[in-house]
Amino acid sequence: MQVPVMCSVEAAEALARRGVLSESTAADALRTFARDGRLIALRGDRRWVYPRFQLDHFDPRDPGNIICAINRVLDAGRHPDAATAWWTLPSVALPGQRPPVDLLGEDHDALRQLASEYASGADR
Repeated sequence: MQVPVMCSVEAAEALARRGVLSESTAADALRTFARDGRLIALRGDRRWVYPRFQLDHFDPRDPGNIICAINRVLDAGRHPDAATAWWTLPSVALPGQRPPVDLLGEDHDALRQLASEYASGADR
């Protein structure tokens, strides 16, 4: 599975540019967000990397943030590869077998429902 990723420095800079995190705390915050399941962090060759798709929609200041909510439902802190696959692989539950990531910024209610069904095993 090929998913565009950013290293922790790039991810921290991207979030700092958007004003989501301050530059001085960004790297530590990324690790915390990954540990508690709000962000997906994947093991790269020699460092942690973050799938790029989630960074455009991630805002830990928003208690209902769609990325945080879905990643927690998917248990991304313990199963980051499975969470990445869920977001990026085609879903038979969506018209045209689109991947759930295509719904970011469009239909967050559908994303929540799909993730809940996946987590409960109802979509298998």
